[in-house]
Amino acid sequence: MVGGDRRRGAPRRAAHPTHRRPARIGHRRPHRSAVLQYTAACFLAVIALVVMIIAQRSGTAATTVMVAAAEPSTEASPDRLRPEAMEPTATEPAAPSTTAPTTTEPPPATTTTSPPPPTGPETTTTTEAPPPTLAPDEPLERTIITLHGDELLRDAERELRLALAPAAVEIDATGGLSLLAASPRIAAQHRNGLVDVVVIAIGAHDEEFPDGYEDLVAGTFDSLDHVRCVVWVTSEETTEGVSAVNSAIARQAERHENALLADWADAAVAITTRDADGGLTAQARDRFALVVGATVRECIGG
Repeated sequence: MVGGDRRRGAPRRAAHPTHRRPARIGHRRPHRSAVLQYTAACFLAVIALVVMIIAQRSGTAATTVMVAAAEPSTEASPDRLRPEAMEPTATEPAAPSTTAPTTTEPPPATTTTSPPPPTGPETTTTTEAPPPTLAPDEPLERTIITLHGDELLRDAERELRLALAPAAVEIDATGGLSLLAASPRIAAQHRNGLVDVVVIAIGAHDEEFPDGYEDLVAGTFDSLDHVRCVVWVTSEETTEGVSAVNSAIARQAERHENALLADWADAAVAITTRDADGGLTAQARDRFALVVGATVRECIGG
């Protein structure tokens, strides 16, 4: 029989009070919801720990990357591993450049071989000066012009009228005229002051330059002070006497505000003025008329 040998009919032994199992205090079975809450709290704690570890590792890696980017690379290049690269080198001054500077040279001039000049007497080539130009905008419609002179005016009369158009032109020309003969006539003719411009082309026949000649020039200018404009044409300087005449005329012209010089002496140097018969060439006539016309317009405009 289980529990010991128990006789039939024997009285049941009362349980001793000391044989009772004492009640367990504090060992009550926990409730299921408390277990779940504890498990969830542990799981969350583990997740938080993992996140912190990952965050710390990420920060350390980023810091390492930043430091590596800031510091120069210490990795040895192939060139730095050479013995000459590892030894300290002294700084030497730069050697002067041996390369010559490139210069652009102009293309060689083209030379033209001209045939030799023909044998014979030596010829002189004269460079022709450009002719003076007229001022077409200067009005001459109501201008009266009188010209006094020798055969120079007579030979170039047609060209003078064209150069002074549309002004009213009167030409008083006498071959071989001298200032000594012309001065009284000029003063008398223009005493009334009806003429706007007086042109004088006298001096070529005064090459002997008589005594008192410059006083004669001054008196002629004085007699025309009331005229608007006086133009005196210098003569072609064929002799020293004519050069002295031109100098005297130039000095006196500077003393009169209404006077200008038409420098035919300078314009005649560059051209051939006389033909075989002693008259003016066509080129000289045109040039003479242009010089006179340009000076008249300058005098009126000034």
